[in-house]
Parts: sequence; structure tokens; C-alpha cells
Amino acid sequence: HLKIENAHVLGWSMGGMVAQELVLAYPEKVNRLILSASSAKVDEKSTFIAWANIEALRRGELETSINWQLSFCFSNALFANEELLGQVKDRALNPPYPVTLEGLMSQFAAVASHDRRRQLRSIRSPTLVLGAREDGIIDVGQVEALAREIEYAKLRLLPGGHMYKIEYPHTFAN
Repeated sequence: HLKIENAHVLGWSMGGMVAQELVLAYPEKVNRLILSASSAKVDEKSTFIAWANIEALRRGELETSINWQLSFCFSNALFANEELLGQVKDRALNPPYPVTLEGLMSQFAAVASHDRRRQLRSIRSPTLVLGAREDGIIDVGQVEALAREIEYAKLRLLPGGHMYKIEYPHTFAN
């Protein structure tokens, strides 16, 4: 629609899974690729977290779901900063662009079912894979496996948890 011939693509978390789908379906459209806090297939712990969040949302426990997500998404350092933790929790409870509960549950289900391990070798775009040392959802092993499966991918591990882009925005931007 926008007539963009190709672009540099950055996908974070589930967005990294969407970016994998994009580069696999339309390799000519992706010049450079950054897969951030993502994996080719989430492990059993991540799958459990996704389905547990779906069940909490079905029971109407949005705040419980958000608290679980925060506990897996941030490093220990964030929890020592009560002001930032309060801001993050408030934004999660009052997002500027809210999604429906059905949409949120569909996102968790999509993450739990995503599996592109067999197709990754066909990615030819120069790729940077980013991960975090304290990520409680997409752990370092999943990020390292993603980088190994994409030929010529570069791997960089950053400080923080799954939301390192919030905890360490300057490091993430650099």
C-alpha cells in the first residue's frame, strides 16, 4: 500500500516473530533485520506463561496477569525503583492504545504456537539478534538458539529483563 520497496525491520518479542514471518514470506522486502527479545519457538516455560495469562484473563484477572507479566519482563533492578515500577504498572493497566481481552489472549496463543525453527536457515538478510540476561520469558538460551539458526546473524546480550528497552533505553538504542 505504501509502495515501500524494502526496509530495515525491528521486531521486539512477538513482533520479532512477526518479523520472522515477514522476512520468510517476502525476503526481498527486508533489507536488515533486528530480532529483539524473540525466539523461533518459545520453550515450555514461556508456553506455560502464555497459557496461564490466557486463563487469568478469562477469569477477569487483568491485574493478576499484568503483575505476572511484570515479574517475568523486568530485571531485579526495576523492582528496587518503586517510582519506575509504579509508572510501568500504571501504563500497563491504562495503555494509550488498549487492545481487547480477546485480542490480548490471541496474542498469547500466537506466541505459544509460533514455530519457525526449520525455516530460519533461509533468511539471508543481515540479522542482529538481541536478548537480555535476566529475561524471564525469552531466556538467553532461546535467543542464542535463534541466532545460531540464522546464517551470519550477530548476537548481542543486553542488561535487564524482557523489557530492556524500558529499563536501559540508551543501551538498547545504541
